[in-house]
Amino acid sequence: MEDALYAEDPRFASRIEKTNKHSSSRGRLIIGGLAGVAGLGLVVASAMYSQIWLGAIGFAAMVAGIVYAITPGKAQLGTVADNPLTGLVTNESGDGISGVSVSLKGTSVGTTTNAAGKYSLSVPEDGTLVYTSVGYETQEIPVSSRATINVKLQALFGKLNEVVVTALGIKRETKSLTYSTQNVSTKQLTEARELNVMNSLRGKVAGLSINSSGTGLGADARVILRGNRSISGDSQPLYVIDGVPIRGNPTNLSLDNIASLSVLKGPNAAALYGSAAQNGAIIIETKKGQAGGINISLNNTYQMMEPVLSIPFQNEYGQGSGGVYQKGSESAWGSKMEGQQVDNWSLDPAQAGTKYAYTPQPDARNDIYQKGSNFSSSLFASAGGEKSQTAFAYTYTKAKGIFPGNDLNRHNLSLRINNKLTSRLSLDSKVDYMRQQINNQQAEGESNFNPNRQIYTMPPNIHRDDAAHFDYVDATGRLRQNYWNRTTTTGSNPFWMLYRNQNQSILERVIALTSLTYEFSDDLKFLVRGSYDGANGSTEEKLYNDTYVRAPDGRYTVSKNTAYQLNGDFLLSYNKKLSSDFTLGANAGGSLQKKRNNAVSSNTGLSMIIPNFFTLSNTNLPVTSNDPGLSSDIQSLYAFANIGWKNAVFLDVTARNDWGSTLPVNNRSYFYPSVGLSAVLSDIIPSFPSFISFAKIRGSWAEVGNSAPPYMLERTASFRAGGNYGFLQLSSTLPNPDLRPERTKSTEVGLDIRFFKGRLGIDVTAYRTNTVDQLFTIALPVGSGAAQYFTNGGDVMNKGIELMLTGTPLQGKSFSWDASFNFAANRNKVLKISDDRPRIVVGNDPYVREFVIEQGQPYGQIYSKGWVRDAAGNVIIGTNGMPKITAGRTAQIANFNPDWAGGFSNTFNFKEFSLSFLIEHRQGGSLVSMTNAILYGSGLTEATLQGRSG
Repeated sequence: MEDALYAEDPRFASRIEKTNKHSSSRGRLIIGGLAGVAGLGLVVASAMYSQIWLGAIGFAAMVAGIVYAITPGKAQLGTVADNPLTGLVTNESGDGISGVSVSLKGTSVGTTTNAAGKYSLSVPEDGTLVYTSVGYETQEIPVSSRATINVKLQALFGKLNEVVVTALGIKRETKSLTYSTQNVSTKQLTEARELNVMNSLRGKVAGLSINSSGTGLGADARVILRGNRSISGDSQPLYVIDGVPIRGNPTNLSLDNIASLSVLKGPNAAALYGSAAQNGAIIIETKKGQAGGINISLNNTYQMMEPVLSIPFQNEYGQGSGGVYQKGSESAWGSKMEGQQVDNWSLDPAQAGTKYAYTPQPDARNDIYQKGSNFSSSLFASAGGEKSQTAFAYTYTKAKGIFPGNDLNRHNLSLRINNKLTSRLSLDSKVDYMRQQINNQQAEGESNFNPNRQIYTMPPNIHRDDAAHFDYVDATGRLRQNYWNRTTTTGSNPFWMLYRNQNQSILERVIALTSLTYEFSDDLKFLVRGSYDGANGSTEEKLYNDTYVRAPDGRYTVSKNTAYQLNGDFLLSYNKKLSSDFTLGANAGGSLQKKRNNAVSSNTGLSMIIPNFFTLSNTNLPVTSNDPGLSSDIQSLYAFANIGWKNAVFLDVTARNDWGSTLPVNNRSYFYPSVGLSAVLSDIIPSFPSFISFAKIRGSWAEVGNSAPPYMLERTASFRAGGNYGFLQLSSTLPNPDLRPERTKSTEVGLDIRFFKGRLGIDVTAYRTNTVDQLFTIALPVGSGAAQYFTNGGDVMNKGIELMLTGTPLQGKSFSWDASFNFAANRNKVLKISDDRPRIVVGNDPYVREFVIEQGQPYGQIYSKGWVRDAAGNVIIGTNGMPKITAGRTAQIANFNPDWAGGFSNTFNFKEFSLSFLIEHRQGGSLVSMTNAILYGSGLTEATLQGRSG
């Protein structure tokens, strides 16, 4: 549902007023801008020191500064003759376009088109109107005393001069790029309406893989571009908002405040961001205010979610083993369910000795879930004149998960101000504030607190209503859990887990930015910028007594954490048309980055004095921990240049040097360059085929360094409690004073062809990356005083191909069909780790599997136990007639990497209506499912019915 409200400033409804150049206007802009910056500083201080009153004062100062800056001061006013004007703005199909900005050039006079594309305003007879809209080419049309002006805007779809945001916030034409990037339509993002922004990118970007965790509402997502690279580190890309890197990923960013999103796919595109961007970068620009009146829009979205259980459960045999019913069993290897009366499993004394009908309950699991929902309401308002523009956005999100009690509330506020302080000096300031509360975010994996685990493993004879009687009070007056197996180590009544294991997390995040740009001339400008990204989080957990194994006597935990990242950078830019054939863009700059975080946690331990009285003082054995976090600093200098010839051949050269605080002094400085070349063949070759409207080839090479994680240079220690005393425990890992930075070397080539005036496009890219000098540990001999030490080594290779097809198969006056298809195939291989350690286990579980990185093998190998085989590969059978099983996890049984992945997107437009859908596909790859291992072992799936009758 979308409503748009458009209002014209009444000061311009009957006449147009020209404000003479007067010092008071400039003074108001400067004073208002300074007040806004001061207010922004107070808001940042409020986030850093958790002082809400500072934030309130800061916000008030910012609003006051905005109002003061954009409100006209006393000046000499003159009037000019009015010329009432009306018109209609349409697209190429003749349909009206809403929200188009129509402004009088050189003034703040303007309006916007309504839902039908119509507009009206009064302008001078000799004026010039400027028509601007996102996704369309800007047009300027002289009024020439006309009373009606109808305009047809040309869409940028398929255009060759499309502008994209690249590294450091620099805008460039797509045709000039020497590396692979891909834009994602903001309309597609808001239509997907995912709670996590990153999940909205699924299936839309070639070479992008997104895997979400199973923690329910607010779950994180792991994003990988062009395959995994790091042996022991993070292979995820860098996230940049408005030209500045942020902490982690923008999980909780408001979709409605995104103006553009670009994906820089590899080191070649992201080299200027340095060590943090060796895995690519995702560039996000937020909305700004627009000149030309006031624009207000309201958007409401409601979605519903329904759980789907795709696992084929069996509903013939119930609790027990060996074909015999056992009321305390967690398995379903019991007798056949035929309605016979059996002993009640309930531990409640009130039900002791009773019996119930032993019948299948196929809907019991489904009935524990509920239908989820996601409601969001967003308001966006912008206002501005020629010298000052303001944008305000607010989004409220309320979501209910598929588990009872799991819900999310989120508030996103954003304020952005752009001021032209003088003819040469401009100010850009913004602050984004987010507050999110999640109740009962769920655990995942083989955990007592994972509701899916407890629901899935419920035996098929358990009635849903019987399980809903999940607790009772025993003879001593204590609350007890009602579950069929009191001696369990992993099981729990699913309702107890949902209603007696409670948690709440609150997160507040502030992203603030201020930048000043001074234009020495039309060719030379200087930018200085500072940003802050900080968060305060708190978590409260309540575990009632009789939570088996984890908290038999209950537990109460409170934790708090803070984290922030400070960035400061400057950039000197020079852009010059050297001659009729040559253009030059040269830039030089530097940056400082500081990361800090800290966490503290306190709990009652497993001994609460008064059952289920949740306070930290309700214990004799409090447990407190303080994690100082991972801190690091990086200082950088960089330069880059772009040389163009006849707007057809482009050469890019970049160089950057970083100094990382986590590396030894001798290796703290590391340099890396990149170079790229592209040529528009359709502009160079005479008599190019007419059906090919555009053809470009490109190639690039880049090297990017990566600093070490913190605390690899010194041996750390931690405090451990022991009775009434404590002691310091040294880390078992030795530091390495000769560590080197990790490096990724990348080569990329590509071809971009457009046919039939842009209605069909093909973009293909081939790449190869090698990540060397990786950081990991090597085991030490017994008696050395330590277990392992840090070292460099390894070479992980990724190579692949990406294909993008875009087109408009049908285009008429009232109907159009736009389609796109993306395809990506990546092959990776661990060429080398170390002669001392050719195999590294990077993840495992105590039950089934190990994730292994192994020299000479593809990345992503999964090992488990397997059959014992002879030299010919035959399975060896034991004396008991059963196949023998290996003692350890020595059998390679899966690799999670797909053979290829792709997405197919379609949008159908008919007049004012549109219908779109997206299909994402992953072909190949294999895995070891813990879910299947547990369900098959417990006799809960249909496949376990075979052979039960003997």
